[in-house]
Amino acid sequence: MMHHRALRLLLFLLWLGVAWARGAAADIITAPGGVQVFKNEWCFCIMPTIRPDHPASLSNVAYGVALLPDGRLAVAGCEPRDRPNLGSGWVVRVQDPEGRIAWSRTFVWVNAFYQVARAIAVTPQGHVVAAGFSEFARGSPVPAHWLVGCWSSEGKPLWHDVAQSTVPVRAEAVAADQDGSIVAAGWESQPAAVDTRWLVRRYAPGGALAWTRTFAPGPGQNAARAVAIGRDGAVYVAGGVSEGSGRGSWAVRAYERSGALRWEHRYASAGGWMDEAYAIAVDGSGRIALTGKVFGGADRRVDWGVRVLDSGGTVAWEQFHNGPLAFDDKAYAVAFDSCGNLVVAGYEDGDTAQKSPWDAGRWMVRFYDQAGTVLKALHDQALGARPGGAYGLAFLNDGRVAVAGFEQTPEVGQTAWSVRVVDGPPCTKQGALR
Repeated sequence: MMHHRALRLLLFLLWLGVAWARGAAADIITAPGGVQVFKNEWCFCIMPTIRPDHPASLSNVAYGVALLPDGRLAVAGCEPRDRPNLGSGWVVRVQDPEGRIAWSRTFVWVNAFYQVARAIAVTPQGHVVAAGFSEFARGSPVPAHWLVGCWSSEGKPLWHDVAQSTVPVRAEAVAADQDGSIVAAGWESQPAAVDTRWLVRRYAPGGALAWTRTFAPGPGQNAARAVAIGRDGAVYVAGGVSEGSGRGSWAVRAYERSGALRWEHRYASAGGWMDEAYAIAVDGSGRIALTGKVFGGADRRVDWGVRVLDSGGTVAWEQFHNGPLAFDDKAYAVAFDSCGNLVVAGYEDGDTAQKSPWDAGRWMVRFYDQAGTVLKALHDQALGARPGGAYGLAFLNDGRVAVAGFEQTPEVGQTAWSVRVVDGPPCTKQGALR
């Protein structure tokens, strides 16, 4: 058994010399029951053995949610395999707002790997696009790999892009333009170094690569974490950049549709210890909202941060939040409503002793008006003292907000995939958990 495992790993490592592979129609087969899937060499496939209630689960997490034109929700995340110690499976699921599942797809490369769908977007044509990564094990020296996949609104596979490299490379975010083109953002390690740099790739509506951009202002940890597309087709990418000596700052780079750089800005807190932006949104007037974490000081760890910028990147207002316990507070998702108000999701008071191996605290959603005043803060009272996290947001057609994330279950060490619907402003209503 060990010989077979070692041989499989050796063959995999030899295989890593291929840099990029893009799947098209030739990679699509018909599975039993007549359902079309990507063929098994990439194994974008249906996995009925994925079990969200598996007793060994540490990996039931919903990371992103988006709205289809017909009102259904597309959700991306990961779920555990059907046996212990076999990692997690990438999951893309379409469901109605009440939770009834229309279809589900996953990605399994090697059984012992962790495949995670970190973000999801929907094109105006109804195509569902997910971005994420595959890695051999948490913290493994074997590189992680960039994954982007596209399906029709009914789950038919359309195209995918897979990065196979000798260094780790991960997709963390994805956004869709009005013409159906896609932009994915993340990071890649630089060879023979611990340094990383931003990686941004734009795809034509059929999946052909339009352009690639990288960015690193200097050595250290530089990673793109979020991407949004404006009404004029401009691409806004946000994340963190290293300022040296453990310091970091939020960064935003605006690109023309062609990939030319329009402008760049950085934003640092007074402490600046590994500050990082996790989410970005753009409204119809060109305002930009950023959320993430900032260093709050040794007595309060990191604080929840929100910054709203004008169309040129100048800060219009900013708000920071330190939870009542002065532990970690992080904002992972942001969206504008139809009136220009802001909805932000994440958690507060994440205790390091409780968080591992996930990133969690007290599940929280906060609503801000156009001037930055907090309208309402929601907590999931059903969780009690158990940790959880809100990682993704999407507005429904009726103004309610779908919030994707996870929560720790009463059983120690287990988590549950979570999609909750809350009443948002959208213009005048105050929040109430449903």
